[in-house]
Amino acid sequence: AAIDAYQENLSYSPGDKQREMWVNRTISERGTMLRKLKETLYGQLDLRRSDRVLVLNAGFGMLLWPAYRLVPEGLVMAQVENQDQASYLGRYAQTLPELSRPDIRCQNIEQLLGSLDRDLLFEAVVGRNILNKLRDAKERVSLLAGHLAKGGVISLAQAIPSESSRLSDFVTDGEAKARMQDCERALYHVAGPALSSWTGKDLEQLLKESGLYVQTTYQDITEMRMVSPENLAHWLASSYQGCEHLAGKLACLTSEPLCWHTKTAIIKASNIPLEEGRKNPKHDENWLRIESSSAKSC
Repeated sequence: AAIDAYQENLSYSPGDKQREMWVNRTISERGTMLRKLKETLYGQLDLRRSDRVLVLNAGFGMLLWPAYRLVPEGLVMAQVENQDQASYLGRYAQTLPELSRPDIRCQNIEQLLGSLDRDLLFEAVVGRNILNKLRDAKERVSLLAGHLAKGGVISLAQAIPSESSRLSDFVTDGEAKARMQDCERALYHVAGPALSSWTGKDLEQLLKESGLYVQTTYQDITEMRMVSPENLAHWLASSYQGCEHLAGKLACLTSEPLCWHTKTAIIKASNIPLEEGRKNPKHDENWLRIESSSAKSC
């Protein structure tokens, strides 16, 4: 039931025009939300033309292309999790001058960081939702800290499922709501699944334990989210076991968009006290604009 605010698959039944309309609107709203998130993450950085930037969970490039524009004399490396994303970014990268193309790696984060030369350090690391399974992320954070240049900054956005909307919030039937809340108490308990059993404080603590200085702000990101019948069936069979018999009472969840709130931590971390870092630059007002040919919501 812990849904990644940025990776949820949206689907609709063939011929369902109203649902298709809502899906298209939801995708548009998500694109707007991601653009604002991009501006927030890069607004925390002071990048110089020769800096090295690592973009994690680069998706289809929303967080990648600003780095490419801001460090034309430096290095941009992008990590993606699947071949579709790698192929999409690779096709666009082929249109760029060879010496300035971003280095695109299709590996998980631990594999990528473990394969890098120990002397390769980054002035900035940018990413979103890279610490979803926080309980298992200690090695990941340690590797990130080890590849951060002195005074470098890690700028992350991380959704916190335990402090966000829950499916039971949208249920009006008393019996169904109570049964789902019972399941959710286990889901979001400290002993629950790695994806959902942690809080914002746990996230900050993990980063500090790796020797990083951390500043955290929080955003309540609201979006209209569609739940497909397939999504609902999957959640009832996995996260809400014992609620399968309530499917009929929950069918209303798939008929119209849900106003979903996602608490998102905006992390700025460094290996030196942050007040000693470089001051944010005065960027040209167009610095974050992305050419339409490179923009694809992810």
